[in-house]
Amino acid sequence: IDYIDKIGLENMKNKIQELTDYALERLQMEFDDIVIYGGKQFGIISFNVNGIHAHDVSEYLSSKGISIRAGHMCCQPLMFHLGLSFVSRVSFHVYNVKDDIDFFIKELKNCINFFKMKNDR
Repeated sequence: IDYIDKIGLENMKNKIQELTDYALERLQMEFDDIVIYGGKQFGIISFNVNGIHAHDVSEYLSSKGISIRAGHMCCQPLMFHLGLSFVSRVSFHVYNVKDDIDFFIKELKNCINFFKMKNDR
């Protein structure tokens, strides 16, 4: 409680939304092969990379020190409704900075290139 009080709930909300907006803008501007699910979420972005399984994306990013979640997010009825088997999900909180997002974007590009090269063989 002291930690939250020190930062302030409104400051936390604003920072998380700023990070989410920044990441969403970068994803939409820099990738043609990503599908983003949901509207403007608070602190999370669910997505898939065309042609690459979410667990492969997650494992690749994990090897670079980036943790994302992959799978059906314990929400099989929604996945069924959307016609999906899995998604990748990146999330942000007050302890993240834009440099974290920049690193995520860079490594996501590397991930896509890695799997495209692997599939081209």
